[in-house]
Amino acid sequence: MLFSEPDEAERVRRRERKRAHDAERTLDGWERYRALIDASDEAYELIDISNREARFALILMGALNAVALVLLTRADVLSLLPARGRYWMVALFVVYIVMAVGFLMQAIEALRPGRFRPRIWDWNSGDGDRPAGVRYYEDVIQQTAAAHWKAWQACGSRS
Repeated sequence: MLFSEPDEAERVRRRERKRAHDAERTLDGWERYRALIDASDEAYELIDISNREARFALILMGALNAVALVLLTRADVLSLLPARGRYWMVALFVVYIVMAVGFLMQAIEALRPGRFRPRIWDWNSGDGDRPAGVRYYEDVIQQTAAAHWKAWQACGSRS
């Protein structure tokens, strides 16, 4: 079916009016819910990516530690080195061990579940853009159901 020129122009005007209205309207409950779920999913994905990277680093460190352990247990390799070379080899192994333990501690710290607490205590409470306390789990858990519902409703009326 072919559209006449005025129908196409009217459709473009309606689309532009709808875009202008969408930019200024408040989100309804379902849209706010979807936005919160999308933000949570994104946060979980970022956490999962960082966990995979830390686990991969631990696997690599395990392989390097295995190689170092094999070299340390082979006494004939150290006996082939001159006395000065043995001191250097022992010093390098000590530095390696200190660094490996440091990296292991950092990996453990990266994999430990942490708490994210935004720094909003100095936020001017008179401002209209102060967070409503509906996005971060710590804020949600500390509220009663009625206070959370009130904050959730106020969040939509601010937009």
